[in-house]
Amino acid sequence: MKRAIILSLNANSGEINEIVSLAKTAGYNIVKLIVQNRRNPDSRYYIGKGKVREVKELIKKLGLNENDKVIVNAELKPTQAYNLMKEFNIPVIDRVQLILEIFAQHAGSKEAKLQIELAKLKYEIPFIREYIRLSKLNELPGFLGGGGYEIDSIYYTIKRRINRIEREIKKIRQRRQLFYTSRRNMGIPIVTLTGYTCAGKTSIFNRLVNENKPVDEKPFTTLSPKSKALLNIDRKVIVVDTVGFIDKVPVQLIEAFYSTLEEVINSNLILLVVDISEDRSEIKRKVIGSFRILSEIGVVGIPIIILANKIDKVKSKSDLTQKIEYLREIAETLYDNIIDIIPVSAITGENIDKVIEKIKNTLFPEKVKLKVIIDYESVGKLHGLILTTQINGDKVLCETLVPKEMLPKILDEIKKLNGLVVKVEQ
Repeated sequence: MKRAIILSLNANSGEINEIVSLAKTAGYNIVKLIVQNRRNPDSRYYIGKGKVREVKELIKKLGLNENDKVIVNAELKPTQAYNLMKEFNIPVIDRVQLILEIFAQHAGSKEAKLQIELAKLKYEIPFIREYIRLSKLNELPGFLGGGGYEIDSIYYTIKRRINRIEREIKKIRQRRQLFYTSRRNMGIPIVTLTGYTCAGKTSIFNRLVNENKPVDEKPFTTLSPKSKALLNIDRKVIVVDTVGFIDKVPVQLIEAFYSTLEEVINSNLILLVVDISEDRSEIKRKVIGSFRILSEIGVVGIPIIILANKIDKVKSKSDLTQKIEYLREIAETLYDNIIDIIPVSAITGENIDKVIEKIKNTLFPEKVKLKVIIDYESVGKLHGLILTTQINGDKVLCETLVPKEMLPKILDEIKKLNGLVVKVEQ
């Protein structure tokens, strides 16, 4: 089994547990975990020079070799990676490269494999450029070998491979776009399950569609999207299970699971799964990370229902109530269209029926017609489908169709916009 030393700066227990879990998922035996507390990362080594000497001695003592690795819980700069490898004389990888290793191990479809290879190559390009620069100075560490000519050759080989993969992926995406267009034309709504890795998305998917997909406590069990029709509903709805999000990843890594993210931005409703059994700091970190990724991939305005999963692990009802209110406060500051937060248990099935009912009411809502007088500049802020408008000076009489269950919230918003509700037709 591959051995590894993990290095981290200023990490809390949740972040430490996460990097250890990632390393174990990738198949590493963790022989030492080192956490250094310092104000800022060192520009040359990321960790301090004294800690570098300590790790160097530890590598010698443990007899680590080229088959083993040092894993740094951060996104390293090329110069930092080079300097660490030069000091340690064994491979050094960062958080991004570790996640890419896991993706490569779990990828099933041709597109997933191509996307992961592409992300890996794009991430390595700056490192290769740095090695080329250093090779001209004859400063490459011994275990990299090859000298300047070989490194230069590798760089251009990678560039050609990137161009080839991008062409192949473009063809696959064009074919899939035809599928999305066909599905939209048929009027079949899509509900996407998403959220932080290990939150229990696949377990909820299994409950919603009566499936038995593999479930694991390890990160990234699901890499390729899985879809099936929702149960216990009189109209066809497709539910899609997607890859879990993870904090502190660059854009090129997000692109590595583009097919999954494409499912999210093409959906009519998002179910964001949150592990409510964790402590508040972890809930906050993971929710912020999830909404950051949703924003980066272009999710705007799609209704979101948050599923507070693993309520069977929460010690008391009062604790659960407090955590859900805390979650609501965070989520509503990060996204405008939070429909509801539903506490659920994928293990016991508790409240899964409420989730299905909420999906039904959100996708196929009973409508109410409102007649509202509102300022001209506020018309665009009205919820619902605007049927007619009559302009009179700086005021507008709008007739709009809104979901019945959202009526109290919408009436409150109209009041805040200094609008006047003239008529409500049930």
